[in-house]
Amino acid sequence: MTRLPIRWRFTLWFGATLAAVLVAFSLLLLLVMRHQLLASVDAELEEELREISGEIGSAKKTREMFARLHRGFAEHGDYYFEVTRPTGETLFQSKSLEGQRVLAPEATSKIGSLQDGGLEFNSREVQGVGPSRVVSTNVEGPGGPYVVGAAKSLELFNRQLSLVITVLVASIPVALVLALLGGYTLARRALSPIDRIVDVANRITATDLQQRVEAVNPKDELGRLSQTINSLIDRLQKAIEETRRFTADAAHELRTPLAVLRSGIEVALRSPRSAEDYRRALEAAADESNRLAKLADQLLFLSRQDAGMTQIEREEVRLDALLKDVVDRFEIPAKEARLTLSIEPIEACSVCGDDVRLSQVFFNALDNAIKYTPQGGRITVRARRAGPHIVVEVEDTGMGISPEHLGQVFKRFYRAEPQPNEARNGVGLGLAIAKSAVAAHGGEIWLESQLGRGTVLTVELPLMESTSPSSLQSSPQSAASA
Repeated sequence: MTRLPIRWRFTLWFGATLAAVLVAFSLLLLLVMRHQLLASVDAELEEELREISGEIGSAKKTREMFARLHRGFAEHGDYYFEVTRPTGETLFQSKSLEGQRVLAPEATSKIGSLQDGGLEFNSREVQGVGPSRVVSTNVEGPGGPYVVGAAKSLELFNRQLSLVITVLVASIPVALVLALLGGYTLARRALSPIDRIVDVANRITATDLQQRVEAVNPKDELGRLSQTINSLIDRLQKAIEETRRFTADAAHELRTPLAVLRSGIEVALRSPRSAEDYRRALEAAADESNRLAKLADQLLFLSRQDAGMTQIEREEVRLDALLKDVVDRFEIPAKEARLTLSIEPIEACSVCGDDVRLSQVFFNALDNAIKYTPQGGRITVRARRAGPHIVVEVEDTGMGISPEHLGQVFKRFYRAEPQPNEARNGVGLGLAIAKSAVAAHGGEIWLESQLGRGTVLTVELPLMESTSPSSLQSSPQSAASA
């Protein structure tokens, strides 16, 4: 059954459930009808029995009693009567009984022990009458007690019961067929939105992501499914658009150094030149080659990160020592740019992660700070605890970032402002790589900036539980302005 379509499974389950309900209802109805029909027969017999008992009880003499019985009950429609002594001696019978007993001989003594007015009902086979319903009682009359019995054929009762059974047996298959047809129709109508969803999904391609599923009723299950699929398509469209933009930006960034490299080589080969000219041409080619190699490494890292192929080492990293080491590496570039670079005292703290990736985060942060801070500016690195986290800030007094660009700077190949310095030849991947690495360590990274006043890059990382609360101060490092 699991291989059948959902609508057929729904229809079959609906039909099976309805069949069980119909059978149970039919059995209950049959029992109720049988009880009601039998109760009607018993009520008629009881009325007839009271009538004959009244005749016996009101008679003064035995002869008068028998006269009344022969006159009123020898032939009495569909009812049959019998009067006996408690000892079993038969005194009176309806003519059609022809010597057959209405009351079973073994039951006569039992009935004779009943109090006056007590009734005993049973069903038995009466010869000459067939299956019958019999009621009997003990009546006090002239000459002593009598056992009076009345019987009625169950032929009409059986016909009526058979008619009910026939109607039920005939109606159940019809009801099941109608239920299956109705169930299939309902299932088809209920699942028709799925067919529309399938049609829309089949029309979606990488070049056509504008298709959306119509949510007829957003509050039901299929409506929520449609909304979920539309949300999935939106995310897919966004991912494909970002991939296209990333590919286009990567091609653009690769084309520039390749064009410079090619033109430099073509100029060098156009005519004979001195050794110095060739040396300068080769140096320019080497610079562009280094830029290409750096760009390729960054692209490879991001691609592996997106594909989940980059493995983050999980080991204890002394973050205070790592920050001091990164700052030390930028002392000379800061001096050359005539900037003051300092690190405030940081208590000893450790995080769980990859020291290479974390170094790359702060390396990119300081590299951007130096690029975008004019001569005479200041760059400060500080860190502080915030509960179970360590918060690292890299603050500069650079040109700042306008609000419309602030939310976009972590996108790949995005550069917020023009780069006036010749040394500012980045491609806009540094912050994207930093964000990816911080996210892999379970942290967060964000920027706060004001135009003309500077920028603060903040990185928040979870501390290791084993980090000691004691402080290990790292001495401040400063690079004097050149």
